[in-house]
Amino acid sequence: MPTLAQNLGATSLAPFPQETSGVMRLLEKSGWLRDLGEGQLTVLARHLGAYRALKGGVIFREGAREPFLCVVSAGKVAILKEDSSHAKQGLVTLGPGKVFGALSLVDGEPRSATVTALEDSVLLVLTRAGFEKLSDDFPRLALQLLMRITRTVSQKLRQTSGILVEHLKK
Repeated sequence: MPTLAQNLGATSLAPFPQETSGVMRLLEKSGWLRDLGEGQLTVLARHLGAYRALKGGVIFREGAREPFLCVVSAGKVAILKEDSSHAKQGLVTLGPGKVFGALSLVDGEPRSATVTALEDSVLLVLTRAGFEKLSDDFPRLALQLLMRITRTVSQKLRQTSGILVEHLKK
């Protein structure tokens, strides 16, 4: 039977077993959802999985279709994009408290980039199934999470637009 990491298409991820309280501590440490109360964090922690990605491991590849979001709890990851010659170009490095993979959770489209671990990292993973269960059982919390995801994606789009404008000036 395949592991959850294999089902995610992320063979470089290994389960990092945690009780709900441990996942909650990792979530608190990340700071990504600092506006949620302890009860909400506890509920959300039950819908997340904790995984370890070893340095150099691929978390997911550009074009992969598995819908899950990751919150970096510890370590650093690199977001890489293939250029027209199929060479990987580094876009950004993300550390604790940063989120990646949000678009696939929302739209289910193929991954737009590859993500690799720059150092041993701990990631909190929310799958589409986990988000759907959260939505069914705790719709208000799921809406708060979706609003946070939307703000995160919006901030990234604004940053990208600014970079594009500067690039077009050249």
